[in-house]
Amino acid sequence: TAAMSAIAGYSPHISMVLKKIRGMSMPVEKQYSPAEIIALSNENIIPIIDPELIVGSSLHFSEGRCFTSDANLLYIDIVRTLDDIEFRLKAGLIGLIGDARITKAGMTRLKTQTEGILGPLKRRAVIADFSVTIPVLDALNIPEAARTPTDTNIITTARSNREVEMIVSVTYGPAVHRLRITLAPKF
Repeated sequence: TAAMSAIAGYSPHISMVLKKIRGMSMPVEKQYSPAEIIALSNENIIPIIDPELIVGSSLHFSEGRCFTSDANLLYIDIVRTLDDIEFRLKAGLIGLIGDARITKAGMTRLKTQTEGILGPLKRRAVIADFSVTIPVLDALNIPEAARTPTDTNIITTARSNREVEMIVSVTYGPAVHRLRITLAPKF
């Protein structure tokens, strides 16, 4: 419970590595040995440790990985950030359902609303970049006389099915999830 509370206490994009866990203690004899820490980490289990390099006695996460075999979603902060973005988009766009028309103005409003949700995340450096593509808007931006049969078909299909495809690409910047520090005396 203390570990879950510690994770929930941070913004989704914050890595768990070496974050403190409060409200919990562990006697020294019950703490993991270095070999156990490595074995747990290799199994994608986050060991809780009392790091030598942090002054005093306190427990911290030694890793930030998820218990998963999906290499694309290997770290907690990636999964939490993607879940947060998905929730923000669903919550922020639900008001446009049935309200936005499949017109140039309606689809521009949809794109602008999406950019308004993702823009602050980029500005706060939660994500590195994003792009929003709405194929029907691209087709609507072409003058009617210059549209190809494919463009006309995209618009007609979207209007008859009342369904619009929107592709949102999010670039989640590199983050340090593991630190390897070797201290060696130099003479």
